[in-house]
Amino acid sequence: MIYSKINSLKMKSGRNTVCLILIFSLIVTFSSCMTTDTSYISPASVNSKPKSVITKVILKNGTQINCKDKKVKFEETFGNEKFIVISYNKNTDSVKIGEDRYSIKVKVIEDRISMNDISKIEIEESRFSTGKTLLITGGVFVLLMIVFAIGIGTTMEKGFKFGN
Repeated sequence: MIYSKINSLKMKSGRNTVCLILIFSLIVTFSSCMTTDTSYISPASVNSKPKSVITKVILKNGTQINCKDKKVKFEETFGNEKFIVISYNKNTDSVKIGEDRYSIKVKVIEDRISMNDISKIEIEESRFSTGKTLLITGGVFVLLMIVFAIGIGTTMEKGFKFGN
C-alpha cells in the first residue's frame, strides 16, 4: 500500500526532490575538504591529551624516533616528572593451532622517554573545512542545475511532446 502511494504520479516531484537531497547529502558527506599541517612543538607545551597526532619525537642528542602507527601516551610521576610512552607491537612467534590455522604471539614493547630528554615533537594536525566543502559542492550543484535548465530550454524550443 505504501509503495503504491510512493510510486503514484502525485508523488513524482516529491520522490525527485528526496532523491536530489539524498544525492547532495552524499556528495557533501564524502567529498569533504581536509587540510593536514605538520608542525613542531616544544615538550613544555604538550598537555596530557593532545588533539593532534604525534608523528616523530626528536631527542636532544639528535636521535629521531618515528611514532607513526604507534600508540603514544603521556605519563606523569608523583614527582611531577613527565614521560612520553611509545607502545608498539612486535610479532615474536607463530604457532600452528590447526590444519590451516596459526596463532601469532605478539609482544607489546613500551619505550619511556623523559620530557627532559626531548628537543621537539613533530605533530600532524588535520582540519576539516565544512565551509569550503559546502561552497564547492554547492557550486557543482548550481552548475548542474544550469546545465539541466539549458537542456530543458533546448528541448522546449524543438517542441516537447507528451505521450505518443
